[in-house]
Amino acid sequence: MKRILFLSMVFAGICWGYNTKYDAMMESLDKSQSNLILEALDSPDYDLVCSALKRTGELQLKEALSRVRNLVSVANPGSNLDKSVQVAKMRDVYILGVWVLGIIGDESDARMLSTYLLKDVFDKNRAYVLIGALGNLDYRVSREALHEYSKRVEDERLAMLLVESLEKLNHRDSLLPLIRMRERPIFTDAFKARVDQAIRSIKEKGKD
Repeated sequence: MKRILFLSMVFAGICWGYNTKYDAMMESLDKSQSNLILEALDSPDYDLVCSALKRTGELQLKEALSRVRNLVSVANPGSNLDKSVQVAKMRDVYILGVWVLGIIGDESDARMLSTYLLKDVFDKNRAYVLIGALGNLDYRVSREALHEYSKRVEDERLAMLLVESLEKLNHRDSLLPLIRMRERPIFTDAFKARVDQAIRSIKEKGKD
């Protein structure tokens, strides 16, 4: 779990790149003060919510799950059609919320994030965080969504994370989608070498 959290934090740091004046305060809080973090998730202050989401993921606060689900649902671009200002304002809440669900979520969250990934393919940053989150949620629905997305992905950065997520989930039913990705001529030799590495790893110790 520590390795997953470390990789998730590195991945999230790449994705959000959004710092607020509340970050230092939130970083000073530990699990014994989780009530303050939960209260912050309900704040009308956008920056405070973002900082609280970061700390929720870092501390793996399961008790925040219902609040995080609600934030992601509200911030989901699909729920804010024709509300460009709202979408822009909630972008970081959505990305951070998805990242947190990848750490503390369950199968129902995997289903929700899978739906988002397959329907929302227009924003690469959103796709990136969804792929990474699903790679932390070891359920069949996560793999099925990643397998389906592998058929359409064209951005090599997204494809590389997809390979890493499938390798992390480590199931043999991912071998064929990985092989098919490797055969696509749009990707570089470096990408294909990374796919070969993942295939070898899953063949050696993958779960059936």
